[in-house]
Amino acid sequence: MNSIMNILDLQDQGQRMAVESLFERLKLQLGKIMLPKETLNVLLHNDYIEVQFALDSQIMLEDLIDTITKDDEFHVLVATKSEDEQDFRAVLYTTPYESNMIVVTMTSHEYGIINDIIAKVYDDIETMYISLRKELALGESADITIEAQKLSDVIKAFYK
Repeated sequence: MNSIMNILDLQDQGQRMAVESLFERLKLQLGKIMLPKETLNVLLHNDYIEVQFALDSQIMLEDLIDTITKDDEFHVLVATKSEDEQDFRAVLYTTPYESNMIVVTMTSHEYGIINDIIAKVYDDIETMYISLRKELALGESADITIEAQKLSDVIKAFYK
């Protein structure tokens, strides 16, 4: 059963540390546009935790991707846009290892302007891999693919 709660109310310390660690990593890259950690709400799923990182100001998707991928552990899985260039979507993921199995999704319906970042934090590498495969398939069905990794490159990241 899914439940929503503030990060401060999350009982599982491992899950809480994983989300807080991701928050700190993003804050290092994005600085003041990240809202305080105390404002984070998490949605608990059976297989992962979903967290929305609201931003204090808007940022262009391309700039956000460039900023986040300065952290070498983040990789662009797929970036797409609609034919009219109004809708943009990008999915990034971390090199998976214990306490570092993260998929980040950024979506814009305003010509590439981003207001928040959605992250899924996984406990299980297989579940993360299945999620990435679904995201790749979704990206392949988009109007225009800006960037997409080959499945073989994704698999290699799981064996580093």
